Amino acid sequence: HHWQKESPHRATHLKQMEFQGVRDETVRNLHYLGREYADKKEWQKSLKTYERYFNMNTGDFPGQMAQAYLVQAECYRNLDRAGDAVASCLSAVPLDYTRRDAFFFIGQLYESMNNYPAALIWFSAANAIPFNPQGYMNDMRLYTWGTHDKLSVCYQRLGMIDIARMHWLEALKYLPDGPEGARILANGRWMYLKEVPKT
Repeated sequence: HHWQKESPHRATHLKQMEFQGVRDETVRNLHYLGREYADKKEWQKSLKTYERYFNMNTGDFPGQMAQAYLVQAECYRNLDRAGDAVASCLSAVPLDYTRRDAFFFIGQLYESMNNYPAALIWFSAANAIPFNPQGYMNDMRLYTWGTHDKLSVCYQRLGMIDIARMHWLEALKYLPDGPEGARILANGRWMYLKEVPKT
C-alpha cells in the first residue's frame, strides 16, 4: 500500500515490498521497489528491477516513468556510468518536460566531469522551466537557490564573472541553512574578482 505506518525504522519495509512485487508484479510495485533499492544504495538490484519495470510499462503513466528514469540515472551515476546516466535522463525529458529534474541532473553530470560549457547548457535549460505544482512532489531547491547556484559556478569557471554574480545574488535570496548556505556565501569571494583564479 502507498500509505505507510509511522515507525522509528523501516527494517522490514523492503522485505514487504519484495514480497508484494513477487505476489503482484505490476508497474507500480516494480517502480517503488526499484526506488527502495536505490534508497538503500543497492544500485544493481535497482537497475534489474527497473529493467523489468520498463519491459512491462506501456507508457500509461508518463510522469511515473520519468521519475523511474531519474532513479535509474542515479544508480548509473553511483556506478560511474555517466553515459548511461545521461541517456536515462534524456529518456525522462519527453515524458515530463515541465520539470527541471532531468535537465538539472544532466548538468550535474557534466559539472562533475569539469565540462562547464555543457553543464551550463543544461542548467540554463532547467532554469527556463517555470514551477509546476502539479503531479509529483517538486524538489524545491531547483526552483529557489539550487539552479542559480550551479549557474553561478559554471559562469565563474568560464570567466563570465558579471553573469556569475547575478546568479549568485539570486541564490542568496533563497539561502538555505547549513553547509550549502555556508558554501554559497563563501563563493561570494569569487564574484567580485576581476580575474578568474587559476584552478
